[in-house]
Amino acid sequence: MTTAIVLGGGGGIGSVAARTPALDPHLELLLADARLSAAQDVAADIGSDQARATACDVSDRAALTALIANADVVVNCVGPFYRFGPSTLAAAIDAGVDYVDVCDDLAPTVTMLQQDEHARERGVRALIGVGNSPGLANLFVRLCDDLLLDRLDRVDIMHVHGVSRWRAQPSSPTASTRW
Repeated sequence: MTTAIVLGGGGGIGSVAARTPALDPHLELLLADARLSAAQDVAADIGSDQARATACDVSDRAALTALIANADVVVNCVGPFYRFGPSTLAAAIDAGVDYVDVCDDLAPTVTMLQQDEHARERGVRALIGVGNSPGLANLFVRLCDDLLLDRLDRVDIMHVHGVSRWRAQPSSPTASTRW
């Protein structure tokens, strides 16, 4: 049986990310979240013996590394990525566990890419930025370029958000992709 851990499994993105792998009957799914009750609710909603929940504070590097050490893959949906992305990837590399995330911030993406050599040395495969944007938005552009367009000179992909009481931190720019 393959074991996947979804960090942030009780949150908005993590709870959705957990539902797709839950369709595989050969997959054990562990939803890890700082809010145990939220992860338990998602596991109950999935309604399968293969999904269970645990508490996890990703800022506790030793505890995180111990939690993920026996997994086959860790899916990181814990934000903000400028705070938790690089350290969570580093924990996965230390544990020797493959890693996927939905990071959409430029600064941590650059920092995580700098961990490539260490990941290769440990035999860890890491796939970062596979959320909606960049991630799927980039793939959609590539698909259009390959199959639908005669010529593509430039594409700009940006996040546009509504007004929120939360303000972006100056050190945490949202990623945009330029082809």
